[in-house]
Amino acid sequence: MLGLQPSPTPPLGSGVADCQYEVQSLTPEAHGSTFLAMRNTRYVVAAAFVLVGLVFIGQGVGLIPGSFMTGEIIWAVIGAGLILAGAALVWLTRRSTAS
Repeated sequence: MLGLQPSPTPPLGSGVADCQYEVQSLTPEAHGSTFLAMRNTRYVVAAAFVLVGLVFIGQGVGLIPGSFMTGEIIWAVIGAGLILAGAALVWLTRRSTAS
């Protein structure tokens, strides 16, 4: 499995005999292209959230006509939530790459 390596056998009586794997962190140094692909995918998903959120807000407040969503304020609220989710995803991605 990705990110899992066999751990050394624990000493007898340690109570962790069932633990056979330890999780390694995903850092650029350890996993190179996999890490970069995950990071870039997160940025693309975050950008999609923000763009869809902007469209939802535009339709919800009536700036973009021609949809059942036009003029329904609930779509503006959902759009704001999507923008916040996109911003949170960018923040979490930047935070995980900084450490």
